[in-house]
Amino acid sequence: MAKSIKAQIAARCRARGIRRPDNGQAPTGAIIWQGPSAWNGEPIALLLNWSGCTASGDSANTKTGRMIQSYIIRQTGSPLADLKTGADASICGNCPHRPEQVAAALAAGKPSPGRCYVQVGKSVETVANGMARGIYPTISLADAADLVEGFLLRLGTYGDPGMLPGLVWEQIVTAASDHTGYTHRAMDTGADLLGMLMASADSLAEARDLQALGWQTFRVSTDPAEPRLRGEPRCPASREAGRRVTCETCPIKCNGAAAGQLAGRVILDHGPGGIGRAA
Repeated sequence: MAKSIKAQIAARCRARGIRRPDNGQAPTGAIIWQGPSAWNGEPIALLLNWSGCTASGDSANTKTGRMIQSYIIRQTGSPLADLKTGADASICGNCPHRPEQVAAALAAGKPSPGRCYVQVGKSVETVANGMARGIYPTISLADAADLVEGFLLRLGTYGDPGMLPGLVWEQIVTAASDHTGYTHRAMDTGADLLGMLMASADSLAEARDLQALGWQTFRVSTDPAEPRLRGEPRCPASREAGRRVTCETCPIKCNGAAAGQLAGRVILDHGPGGIGRAA
C-alpha cells in the first residue's frame, strides 16, 4: 500500500532535518512565511498543515478531502477573539462574511450577506494555539515547495490569500500538483493573483464585473432560485449538487485558471444558518 501524503511529507521532513521544536518529531505543519498584512500592515503568518492527509482521510476536511491546508493567521491574539474585536481584518480584509461586516450590513437595513463558513473554533483555533505553543517549525519557502511537491494544496483554508504577496504563493503553487484558492481582493489586488485564485463574488452583478476583468469567479448565493450565469455550474462538492466529489477528487480545480467554457462556479450560502449548510 502506498504511503499516505502525511507519511510521505513526514519522511521528507526527516530527510531535511525539519522537526518539531518542542519534541524533535516530524511535524504535521510548518510556518513558511511571516510578514505584514497587505490590508493593514499587522504581523501575520502563513502556516501549512497536512495532518488530515492520512491514508483513510478520516481526519480530512469533508469538503476538500486530503489536501494540504494553509492558514493565514495573526501572529498575536486568538482567532475567536479576533472575530469579536474586528482584528480579523488583518487576514480577511473587508470580506462581507466577517462578523463585523455582517453586523454593519444588518444595522444599515441591508440583507445579510451570510456568515463565514469556516468553523474558527475548531481547526483554526487549534492551529493558532499550536503556533503560539511553538510546535511548528519555521522553514524556508524553498523547503516548503519541496514538502508540497506533487500534492494538492488549498490556498487560504482560513484567511484571504490576497493578504500575502503573490510571489509567496507562486513558489509553492508551482511545486504542488494542483490547488484551490479564493480571494475577496480581486478588485484591488491586481494581476499577481489573476489566474492563480478564484475571485469571490457575492452577487450576479459582481461576478459579471469580475469575469469581465479576466477572473474566474466563485459566487455565493442566498437564493436557490436565482439564475446562473453562462458557464457557471453549481459547485459539485456542494450539498445542493449532491456532494458528488470533494475538492480533492473534483476534475476541475478552483485554481483560477481558464477552464474551457467555464467562467465560474456558484454555491448556496453554507455559513451558519445558510440555506446551503447541512442540518
